[in-house]
Amino acid sequence: ITGNISTQDEVYRREIRQMEGGWYSANAIKISKNRLKRLNYVEGVNIDEVRVPGSANKIDLNVVIKEKLAGNFNIGAGLGGSGVGFSLSAGIEQDNFLGLGSKVSFNLNTAKTSKTYAFNFYNPYHNMDNVSRSFGFNIQTTNTDNTDTVSDYEADKITLEYSYGLPMTEDNRFNLSLRYMNWQVETTTSSPTEIEDFVRDNGNDFDNFSFLVSYGIDTRDSSRFTRSGFKTSLSTEVFVPGSDLEYYKVNFKTDSYFLLNKERDLVLRLKGTTNYGQGYGGTSGLPFYDRFRAGGPKTIRGYEKNSLSPYDSTNKPIGGDFMVAGTAEIIFTPPIEVDNLRTAFFADFGRAYKDYDSFEFGELKGSVGLSVKWLSPFGGISVSISTPLNSEAGDKTESFQFNLGTN
Repeated sequence: ITGNISTQDEVYRREIRQMEGGWYSANAIKISKNRLKRLNYVEGVNIDEVRVPGSANKIDLNVVIKEKLAGNFNIGAGLGGSGVGFSLSAGIEQDNFLGLGSKVSFNLNTAKTSKTYAFNFYNPYHNMDNVSRSFGFNIQTTNTDNTDTVSDYEADKITLEYSYGLPMTEDNRFNLSLRYMNWQVETTTSSPTEIEDFVRDNGNDFDNFSFLVSYGIDTRDSSRFTRSGFKTSLSTEVFVPGSDLEYYKVNFKTDSYFLLNKERDLVLRLKGTTNYGQGYGGTSGLPFYDRFRAGGPKTIRGYEKNSLSPYDSTNKPIGGDFMVAGTAEIIFTPPIEVDNLRTAFFADFGRAYKDYDSFEFGELKGSVGLSVKWLSPFGGISVSISTPLNSEAGDKTESFQFNLGTN
């Protein structure tokens, strides 16, 4: 193994599935290369097979790694359309802490409606069986009375999380997380009756404990600028009996890539997500702050943020207990050569509903357009130009949307 300037040798060796001294396996070498390419601190991998001099049935594998910057300290600003507004951020993030392959991050972010402080430590190899472990905390302050993209309320949230991940096969993984969350919610003079009724019936200070179970499959050839493979996950989070609010959420998401033309670097991407939640015990539905919302650059482009969601009594998006969204993209190399620049023609669809029984296929909204994404040295830049397919009078549409300063 060569090229590992800042990474310890064993970090790469533990990803290689071709055993030294074992029988040659082209499939094991292919899997090893893909696993190495998925590491966030690896830019490229080349594995050369070299005959051992004087031997007719032995070869050496020369693994050449091209590393990229694994950590960064950033102080920056961002500007987003669709109600995101101006934000300031600062953070320290290291995907390859001390060359051991662990990830450590501390981030501060101030957006239009919230301030967030977060710390996380993730070790992908807690033991040599590839059992991962992570822990962290998140402190968030929310005030939404300065935007029209969500109902008005104020809240303080503290989250503590401890997780383990268990490999089931080369590509499949089972994850288990324990979370504690404290919410302190306050109404404002412009809060809708739905939130006022919620606080009156349930109080405004909640200690919740959740149990999150997820199963994921990842066969992508690379974590960055993927060209083939897919990543799929199914998760269920249950806020256990004894919590001040008892409810559960189920999420399914899939993201697939198909290389259509290798010479022209033409890739088809199909992505979808479905969210469902419900209360149990003495809790009716999802809490307003944990509901699903749709619309905007991250779900259905061409529509304002959260605008494809159920609305409250003040005509602001409050979200619902069921949401579905999907995307199809043709990703291609732009005519101008710029590093880390990708363009795509896309078609989006989706919507959030009050509950599953309210779902109507004919109410789904869609859009088509062109997107440009650039991972610049100063942060991510994304721009989309789109046209809604079936907008109606009263729909809040945006033909141009952008995001600066975030990846």
